[in-house]
Amino acid sequence: MGFFSHLFHQDQVEGTKKYVAISGMVCQNCVKHVTEALKDVDGIEKVKVDLMRGQAELIVRDDVSDDTILKTIVNAGYTATEVSLVPKSN
Repeated sequence: MGFFSHLFHQDQVEGTKKYVAISGMVCQNCVKHVTEALKDVDGIEKVKVDLMRGQAELIVRDDVSDDTILKTIVNAGYTATEVSLVPKSN
């Protein structure tokens, strides 16, 4: 393990990559709010919310239902329209 090993070592996160279409986000504070809400869900291992695309990229364990993901976003005050295994195209 050398000085640069951290550059090439990626933490492997177990789970399925899913994408969620989200509307109602207008600024980076919205992104932060959605990100924090999703990170609080046990079983959501990684969260990346993209304001411009209006979607979140998640890595989730198998025990997290799509309904739980959608309800979390709705409870945070935004509209989540679908959970998919492929990103939405812009």
